[in-house]
Amino acid sequence: MKLGITHYLESSHPYKNIGIFSHANVLDEDGTPVYEKLIAHHGSKIKALFGPQHGFFMNTSQAMMVPTPSSTFSKSNIPVHSLYRKEGRHVEPEWLTGLDAVLIDLPDVGVK
Repeated sequence: MKLGITHYLESSHPYKNIGIFSHANVLDEDGTPVYEKLIAHHGSKIKALFGPQHGFFMNTSQAMMVPTPSSTFSKSNIPVHSLYRKEGRHVEPEWLTGLDAVLIDLPDVGVK
């Protein structure tokens, strides 16, 4: 069985500027983190990462309701926007400026 990410990567698409709303623990069928696979496949087309509660890289305690600040992914200089921060639980409009699509992969909350 193929997951949605594999079908997506095997298909053609018109997107030039992409955001990823997920977290680092989401894996494909081979155990590869989905964000790594998307960055390897799309390269500079990945313009933003969006993280849910506990952060994109799951760097806060899952037992606590701890806000996560936005940051930058140091390996590729991609902005990492937190949707669970002390300023609010929403997307800032400027975060979406210039994006053609936001790929959402959050299987642990039932939205896959």
